[in-house]
Amino acid sequence: MRLYPDVLEVRWQIFAEAKKWDACVDIASALVQLVPERADGWIHRSPALSELNRVQEALDNLLTVADKFPEIWTIPYNLACYCSLLGRFDDAKGWF
Repeated sequence: MRLYPDVLEVRWQIFAEAKKWDACVDIASALVQLVPERADGWIHRSPALSELNRVQEALDNLLTVADKFPEIWTIPYNLACYCSLLGRFDDAKGWF
């Protein structure tokens, strides 16, 4: 049952609380593989990557699904944050 999407979601939350970002990336990537139509994996993977100082990768991963989940506000918000961290302030304003 460890690989059921809802179980993975709970595991991600536990590892995020413990700041185990490598494990969070792995769990979120498993969610993306298992249920790409759910936004959870995509959303969780990017902040974990950012916490690992892989901000460009976080941005690139989330950009691929920005149009796929237009109703989820955390995606453009996170994209704005990553653009800001990368010094791309005009892009950040556009996403915000």
